[in-house]
Amino acid sequence: VVPNFPGRDLSVEAQSASANDRSSRGSLFDDSEDRDDPDDEDRGTVRRRNRENLIEIIKNSIGQEMWQPFGKGSIQLHGNKLIVSQTLLGFALLSETAQSR
Repeated sequence: VVPNFPGRDLSVEAQSASANDRSSRGSLFDDSEDRDDPDDEDRGTVRRRNRENLIEIIKNSIGQEMWQPFGKGSIQLHGNKLIVSQTLLGFALLSETAQSR
């Protein structure tokens, strides 16, 4: 059983402007507003790329060897939630990396 440790509440919002110069705000992980817009594919592609980049940044911050298939850590998207599982050492390294920036 993995305990649920309290952490910081982070709100990550993406901002983009459409061809009509109207701006919209939405979650980095929420695709719900993309469905009715003619620019769906472009915004959806950007969001997918941003998600992948964020996951890579997190993984690279402590080293690829700490993540599956080599290590015990994993990062998964479930709906609009980013789930990070890591060892205590991995979380300590993540915290250290975050504080040094």
